[in-house]
Amino acid sequence: ATLKAVDRPGYEGAIQMTVTYVWITNLAKLALSKDASAQARAVAFLKIDQLRNWLTAKVGTTTDEAWKAHYSYLLIQIKKLQEKPDEFKLDSFLPPPPGQPIGDTACH
Repeated sequence: ATLKAVDRPGYEGAIQMTVTYVWITNLAKLALSKDASAQARAVAFLKIDQLRNWLTAKVGTTTDEAWKAHYSYLLIQIKKLQEKPDEFKLDSFLPPPPGQPIGDTACH
């Protein structure tokens, strides 16, 4: 629904890239978490490795420069995580604002 969805252009694409980046960062947090079980961390690392393979192929076929840059950056982050997990720096994100989801215009 995020990373493997159709690449959107413009503003929607920027949001899609942000959501994908946050999602992969949180997957990396799970992989590195001392509070997670060994099996949960193993599955997270497996999925990260599978994403690395998918991203490698995607970089080679994507013609849009913004998306190519996004995929390349994700690959760089995954490589850092896999090669030196103890030195990998995770971004911290602000919590979402309270209330209805942004873009939810339905009135009930």
